[in-house]
Amino acid sequence: MYNRAYALSNTGSVIRENLIRRHYKNDTAQLRLDKHSQNIQGNPSVTNAQLGDTIRYHVVPTYYSALGTERTVQNGKLIFLVDLELEFDSALHHPYQAQYRFTLNTTPQRVDNYKGTGKTAYVFDLDNFTYPKGEAWGVDRLYRDFKTYHKS
Repeated sequence: MYNRAYALSNTGSVIRENLIRRHYKNDTAQLRLDKHSQNIQGNPSVTNAQLGDTIRYHVVPTYYSALGTERTVQNGKLIFLVDLELEFDSALHHPYQAQYRFTLNTTPQRVDNYKGTGKTAYVFDLDNFTYPKGEAWGVDRLYRDFKTYHKS
């Protein structure tokens, strides 16, 4: 958008002229979840889990926003979809590089046969989730631990 400003003399002739450019951009907010790593019993090189092992999933939510005002996310969720042989053990919102855009509820809701997939979903609420005013980006680090067990 361009605005022109003119300073006129008492006779109406232009004494000075100025062009003002305004660049407007639509508000945007994005959240991407990336897999960082996975390890079994604390060892990233192990690929086969045994009965009773703990599998840790390390995921990284990455944020980007360009907003004219602070925005609160309503009813934000993080869903982990896992095989039936995995049982949720614990969750950690790791402090390293944390932006803490939300408060992680570490007690998920369990949904068996999520949407007919035959898998179990663990649904974590993302409370107090707010994107700041202006242009911003950041990351958080989340750990999810699951135990392997025999489903009878």
